[in-house]
Amino acid sequence: MVNQVVKNIFSIHDSSITKRDHLIDYLRGCAMILVVLHHSSFPLGSVILAFHMPLFFILSGYLEFIRGGTKKPIKLYIKNKFMRLMVPYFTFEILNLIIYCIGCAIKHRALPGIESIISIVTCINNEYMGMYGRLWFLPCMFVADIYLWVLLRFLRNNKFAQIISVLVLFALSFITDKLISFRLPFTTDTALFAVAFIMLGYLFGDSIRVLIDKGNDGCKIVLSFLLLLYLVYAVYFTNVKVYMCINSYGEYTVSICAAIAGSIAFFILGSYLYRVAERYPARFRLLNGIILWYGKNSLVSFPIHLTIKMFILWYVPNLSRWYLLFVVMVFANIPIVNMITHYFPFMLGKKRVGKLSQPTRCR
Repeated sequence: MVNQVVKNIFSIHDSSITKRDHLIDYLRGCAMILVVLHHSSFPLGSVILAFHMPLFFILSGYLEFIRGGTKKPIKLYIKNKFMRLMVPYFTFEILNLIIYCIGCAIKHRALPGIESIISIVTCINNEYMGMYGRLWFLPCMFVADIYLWVLLRFLRNNKFAQIISVLVLFALSFITDKLISFRLPFTTDTALFAVAFIMLGYLFGDSIRVLIDKGNDGCKIVLSFLLLLYLVYAVYFTNVKVYMCINSYGEYTVSICAAIAGSIAFFILGSYLYRVAERYPARFRLLNGIILWYGKNSLVSFPIHLTIKMFILWYVPNLSRWYLLFVVMVFANIPIVNMITHYFPFMLGKKRVGKLSQPTRCR
């Protein structure tokens, strides 16, 4: 019994990943590793910041392209998205508030008042910032998915109208960034920027498929390095700021171009790494397991790794080695998330316990 519990908590394998999902989960796992790397104060973190969150939304749009668009009625669609995204949001925000209050009591600081609950409900950083600000990504994805349902339902297969909708969404996002001095509640402003990238992933699904499929690898790798050079130039020599957490984007057009360039390079290099790992499964067994695990658990890993970071910096406030923070966050995340997924699924809006089973192998 004890051995099975330990195996469930520390496992990085899940055989429920299908062959069709294998590459997508691998890419999503690589993207989540980039998030953890950025939050570890990686020296090139500003380069990662320029594209890593738009990348998640482009990936979401590509998955919608693969599925052929949702056909669920709006009530069922919202219910499913609420359980998957908003239940974890409120669960982890309340849990973080409790931890924050305990930390304030230990350090003899003033406890947060009713403004903390208001901040959580509205997803706006008012007086209460919590441990690291709002878990904005979860409600942003929720609102963006609702925007997406409306767009796909009313625009249907009209590609021209869908392309125009992307331009309109970016224009509206520009207005909320540059012309409105206050934040809109529940990330409805940031979600405009997010759904524009989701639509890009949906509209250009065929192009993404070409990028990630095998063939012309040499040309695509050259293209990826050229795009990375542009990304680095844009980050260090222009005003690129893809700060989705506060809905701020610096030089707007350049920031969008940098995010797209970084995402294209990621698709090329990520899929190439996947094929190399397929070719040498024994050499990449641990790396494959970690990346696929993060791909399968990216949503819940998002809040947990930040809590781990907070605890580390509480006790080692002067930690200067970013790679130590990165390694601890990557590996400490796994048992905590596994324990929640397997034994406390209600925290993730699930009714049944997930099953952890035998290792998944690259095929």
